[in-house]
Amino acid sequence: AAQAAGAQEPPPRHRPRHNPDADGDGRITRAEFEASHAALFDRLDSNDDGALAGEELDRRPHRRPCPPPDAAD
Repeated sequence: AAQAAGAQEPPPRHRPRHNPDADGDGRITRAEFEASHAALFDRLDSNDDGALAGEELDRRPHRRPCPPPDAAD
């Protein structure tokens, strides 16, 4: 429905936070945790190449700088 002239649009709704506690029992099992992270990976992997790189990494929630691959040595 079109809004009347001068009417303000409501503020955009934020996406609800993802709740990894899929069954709502107040606990997050390993399966729920893994499923939650798999779903996040799938959302971020916008080109479906099975890896996150470039702009895909910039879109990570609560992003922190990724250490270079050789930093784990």
